[in-house]
Amino acid sequence: KTKNKEIKLKNIENLPEKFEKIVIIKTGWNKKWGQIEYFTQNPYPSEKLIKHLIKNNVKVIGIDTPSIDNANTDKNHKLLLKNNIYIVENLTNTEKLVKK
Repeated sequence: KTKNKEIKLKNIENLPEKFEKIVIIKTGWNKKWGQIEYFTQNPYPSEKLIKHLIKNNVKVIGIDTPSIDNANTDKNHKLLLKNNIYIVENLTNTEKLVKK
């Protein structure tokens, strides 16, 4: 069982050299919807990954977890919003997205 697994830059499959303006982080966590751990043990991007996306001029980051942050923190939220990057959380059916 994954408990608050930090998603590191090196863990990203198909990491592009040039990023789109909108990045979706697909973890598969949306399959845990309805379970207690969905809201308390979600994976989240590392600060290094967030800074890499900021540096690459991403404008929107979506994720299939309830939060872009580790439970009970808001560091990633603050970093992204300070850089005028929109956050979209609780995405579902991300496995149906064609582009990697």
